[in-house]
Amino acid sequence: MTTSERSMNTEFRPPSLHRDPRTAVEVAQNRAEEEAHPIRHGLATFGAFVIAGAVPLLPFLTPELTFGRFVASCAVTLAILFGVGAARAAVTIDRWWWSGLEMLLLGVAVAAVAYGSGALVADWLQEPV
Repeated sequence: MTTSERSMNTEFRPPSLHRDPRTAVEVAQNRAEEEAHPIRHGLATFGAFVIAGAVPLLPFLTPELTFGRFVASCAVTLAILFGVGAARAAVTIDRWWWSGLEMLLLGVAVAAVAYGSGALVADWLQEPV
């Protein structure tokens, strides 16, 4: 069914993507390229990265919080990772808690690799005494 047919058909209802995985695949395969709106999706992705990237900085911008800012930043980051993963379950067939846990664990793994690689490069750049 094309976009113009959908607008004329008042009974058309998009299928529920999270109920049946076959429906999600069929919808993705039949989606016309002009419906993709790459600029809008790119801007939404950029906005999401900016917002999610700014959240760990909030404890450092709070004057009332004078100690434990790093711990607070880590806690907020872990909560955001879980929340984004849980929200992802709205458009997938996964359970919300599993999607949240998956995103949380992946985020922790990526952070560990980033820290480790940064420490390794810092060690390489140190001049011998």
